[in-house]
Amino acid sequence: MLIRRNAIEKIAGFDETFFLYYEDDDLCLRLSQSAGSLVLDPRIQVSHHSRGSVGGARPQSSEYIRGFHHIQSKFYFRLKHFGRLPTLLQRSGYALAASAETLLRLLLLDTRRAARSAGRCMGVLRYRARPSINRNPSH
Repeated sequence: MLIRRNAIEKIAGFDETFFLYYEDDDLCLRLSQSAGSLVLDPRIQVSHHSRGSVGGARPQSSEYIRGFHHIQSKFYFRLKHFGRLPTLLQRSGYALAASAETLLRLLLLDTRRAARSAGRCMGVLRYRARPSINRNPSH
């Protein structure tokens, strides 16, 4: 990303409440609301050559943590930008979907993806909306 310094300062930079996921979506949304249109050049590509964050000696544990934080950040993004009711509705849907996916993955003996969806289940169950969200941190 190339961002003008005054634009990033105007919105107070990245929201450090996000952990691992959705911080870039939040940043881009706030930038577009504050500074106007963003430019995307589809010719630019980035390739990941490996997934170091979910490898190692305990990949199921890494996948569980990944699923947990992904869903937590998803809900925080939704709450911050769309409010409590849409977040609550999305949370209900994810509770059912993640539970069903976990059972299916276990039946298929896909332990890596079962661990990720189990992390999502726990992320749904343990999610607590932050009591005060500054829905427009640039003002």
